[in-house]
Amino acid sequence: MQIIHGTGFNEQEIIEYRTQIYENILKGMVYLINGKTHLGLPWGDHTTIRMKQVVSEYRVIFKSLIDDRESDAKRLGEKIPIFPEQFLANNLVNLVHELWSEESIRQAFERRREFPKYFVENVPYYIENLDRIARKNI
Repeated sequence: MQIIHGTGFNEQEIIEYRTQIYENILKGMVYLINGKTHLGLPWGDHTTIRMKQVVSEYRVIFKSLIDDRESDAKRLGEKIPIFPEQFLANNLVNLVHELWSEESIRQAFERRREFPKYFVENVPYYIENLDRIARKNI
């Protein structure tokens, strides 16, 4: 309603919404990676070694931006945002694009109802608009 009525969002609301979107992208991709494994979908023949490297790099970033941050937030009793600089660091945007371009990840998305966990349905939209979402000044 804030957009419709022209009031926009204050800086704190932008930080909170941005963090939620970043979390959805990061967690959504992990669910797809795990779902791919759960469904027994193989990596493409020519991409197996590279995709294993991409997943390994992605999990390190995920641990830092999600697991460690959530653990720190719980310990401190406060929310800790994810800032664009953090999201843009470590080649994350390129890793997400590379994962999303992999056929087995797309197949996992198509079969997401077979996963044991809930999946955020708007993750493909976020990934397809990732370059715009990841910009510092939106």
